[in-house]
Amino acid sequence: MEGDLETIEAHGTVSERGDEVFIQIENPDIKLATCIRQKLQTVSPISSKCCIHRVSKKLRSLNDPAYTPQVISIGPCHRDKESLQVMEVHKQRYLRSFLDRYPQIDLEDYVKALRGLEESARQCYAEPIKLSSNKFVEMMLLDGFFILVLFLKMRIKEWQDTSDPIFHTEWMQNAIMLDLLLLENQIPFIVLQCLFDRSAIRDQFNACSSPLELIPVSFYLLKDNEIPETIYRSQVNHLLDFVQSCHIPYSLVLFQDDRRCGVTRSATELHEAGVRFTVGKSNCLLDISFRNGVLEIPSLRIEDTTETILRNLIAWEQFQELPYCGIASYASLMDCLISTPKDVSLLIDNKIIENWLGNNEDVSHLFNNLVKEVTLDTDKFYFSSVCFNLNEHCQKRRHRWMASLKHDYFNTPWAIISFSAAVVLLILTFIQTVCSLISTA
Repeated sequence: MEGDLETIEAHGTVSERGDEVFIQIENPDIKLATCIRQKLQTVSPISSKCCIHRVSKKLRSLNDPAYTPQVISIGPCHRDKESLQVMEVHKQRYLRSFLDRYPQIDLEDYVKALRGLEESARQCYAEPIKLSSNKFVEMMLLDGFFILVLFLKMRIKEWQDTSDPIFHTEWMQNAIMLDLLLLENQIPFIVLQCLFDRSAIRDQFNACSSPLELIPVSFYLLKDNEIPETIYRSQVNHLLDFVQSCHIPYSLVLFQDDRRCGVTRSATELHEAGVRFTVGKSNCLLDISFRNGVLEIPSLRIEDTTETILRNLIAWEQFQELPYCGIASYASLMDCLISTPKDVSLLIDNKIIENWLGNNEDVSHLFNNLVKEVTLDTDKFYFSSVCFNLNEHCQKRRHRWMASLKHDYFNTPWAIISFSAAVVLLILTFIQTVCSLISTA
């Protein structure tokens, strides 16, 4: 009866005992649960030390080169890229030059110290690092010393080697400095601090107590920026985090009220409503205020590197638990103020922007695309009250009338002089008329 036979597929084991055959069927649910349980045992918990992440695909799609190192790889994320391998030899040269200057310190001491930091350093990365212990420690050693020696060479002429191509080609030096500020191109700051503490740098420079003091001024967005004293006493995660701390003091309290507003008018529209623009002297990007019809904003120099630095600062900010999003708030406010090249021109005239790109259209495009695909909740927008007050100012008719009167009739000194002369003449005529009436009375 072949047609009546059914084929039963089952997973299990077959055993024979005499003339009897026993089939032991394995429960598929138990097997799957066991497999999942084994996988869960290998999953490491998320570390509170995690501070180096991959940029999201949405942000990267807007400007991939802004998040990708062009000359040198620091850390594990881009270390296998063929185009960056040439700099691996330079890392070795920098380490050798450092050891030659300080022969009293054994290389084994640095290796041992970094080996002790390996677990903590690995926990700083959001993704598992598929490198052996030796490879990981070697990478931290070479990358860490490259950064320290590079900063020393930039600060001290005696350290500069005449045959070093990095200091013979300005573009390479600038490109490396920019690569050091990419979110995916970081090593934990504890590595730099460890190497610095065990070196003779501290002894050679008595006033230098931290590798932060070696960082060149080219890392700063604002002019004449200095390292706040509080940063020396705080925990820095990596170089990009340090730059963020220099420009955004998250110790500032975000003033919360019910008057929340996330947008405002463009600079040209505000100007037409009587708002005056003035440049602030602060080194903090958040020191933007609106009082008595005056909007005060710190000056920002727009260079070829500005967009890359701002994009990576915003990307890093997206992964942090912060009371407010400082960099994203600044970029969002500037996006509101700048709608056209005419707005850029107005901000340049008031010295709020220094355009080193040469084209106002490029500056407008830069700020109009910075916060695309960026999550910025209203309650974390730092300039909510500033935008509310600006909008309230523009809604008052007397401000628009006064601004229109000034722009249309008193836009030049000669117009003011002519008006003043006319008023004086009118007053004199009135006085003369009154005197004539009195004399004839």
